[in-house]
Amino acid sequence: MRRRDFLKHATAGAAISLAYKPSRVLGANDRVRLGIIGAGGRGQELIKDFLKVPNIEFVAVADVYKRRHSEAAKLTPGIKPVTDHRRLLDMKDVDAVIVATPLHCHARHFLDTIAAGKDLYAEKTMTW
Repeated sequence: MRRRDFLKHATAGAAISLAYKPSRVLGANDRVRLGIIGAGGRGQELIKDFLKVPNIEFVAVADVYKRRHSEAAKLTPGIKPVTDHRRLLDMKDVDAVIVATPLHCHARHFLDTIAAGKDLYAEKTMTW
């Protein structure tokens, strides 16, 4: 590819990206409402880390162990607990989901989260 061709393509790409209007743009005062699937040791660490980020609010936690619900509520009062991750994904007030479950559960949680149209934060490994 020649330099001129590269510059033409780059300019056209920039123009298209400026013309594209996203369906929802977060304003300066908007908060990102998070849900977390898996509130064990790593999940609780992630809750603590994400709470340090401005404009973040945890609204729901999904974990099969009910003990984890109270542990998550100590970190972020007012969080809604559910035992089935699909109930969390049905919530309209959840913008994005953190998956902090064991590796053998990742694939199911990833696919369900993406199918629900939610943004996903996950750490490696994709699945086991």
